[in-house]
Amino acid sequence: MRHKLIEGAISYAKKMGFSKVYTPSDMEGFYEKCGYKAIDRLENYGGDIETIFMKEIYLTKNGEKIMNELKQVAKGFYNKDHFLKRFIMVLVAVIIMGFCLSLLLLVNWGTDSCTMMSKAISAKVGLSIGNWQAIFNTILLILVILFGGRNIGFGTIINMFLVGYSIDFFTTIWNKVLPLDMFDLLWVKIVVFIPALIVFVIAAAVYMTVDMGTAPFDAIIFTISEHIKKVPFMFLRIIYDALAVTIGMIFGGKLQIVTVLMVIMLGPIISFIGVRINKFIGE
Repeated sequence: MRHKLIEGAISYAKKMGFSKVYTPSDMEGFYEKCGYKAIDRLENYGGDIETIFMKEIYLTKNGEKIMNELKQVAKGFYNKDHFLKRFIMVLVAVIIMGFCLSLLLLVNWGTDSCTMMSKAISAKVGLSIGNWQAIFNTILLILVILFGGRNIGFGTIINMFLVGYSIDFFTTIWNKVLPLDMFDLLWVKIVVFIPALIVFVIAAAVYMTVDMGTAPFDAIIFTISEHIKKVPFMFLRIIYDALAVTIGMIFGGKLQIVTVLMVIMLGPIISFIGVRINKFIGE
């Protein structure tokens, strides 16, 4: 009976738009079990000491909307057909992306738009690419959740941290085992550049189309495409990447051939590979 009375009071407080409820009581232990916490002790009119309990109920309309969106985001993490196959594909693809990007940075002919922008900004603020991308993606993730939480999943978390730190990891290895002047040779750059670029683009397309969530940077353009359905995704992606390149240039980044190719190629290749990935995972 006491539980029903408390639930009724909370339900009424929700309807009235309150986000917290308070109650005085000497029933210590009971209210804690109901989710309340003691915040003060006061003397009542009879001279007895009672404890003031408070419970946060997150009951405003905006609060309920945010909670519902967070539940949908959490559900999207695991509610997938062929979950294990998708998870392994995302994990491998993201590590390969970091591996290829570490080589493309050594070739120094440019990278994808996000890495180009991140490299320029991280150099300005004095952080490694891995640390900067972790901060940047966390901020973008909050925005994505607030605007509907589309394309959020295990792939999002993996990409947020693993691409940048994979770049840092492999770059450290190359600096230790490769001669410093190795990439001054044109033929070395060409031999490394061609396979690294091809494999990176394929890996990026795989991770974005396997439907396990994308990095916040990529999730934003997917969210935009859902609201502008008349414009093909490949064209939206080109515009989006061009904007990222512009920001990178503002922070001192150089516009190089690979970055231009990525801006032009990535959208169409994602669309092309997406159909084949869906067949592979059984959709």
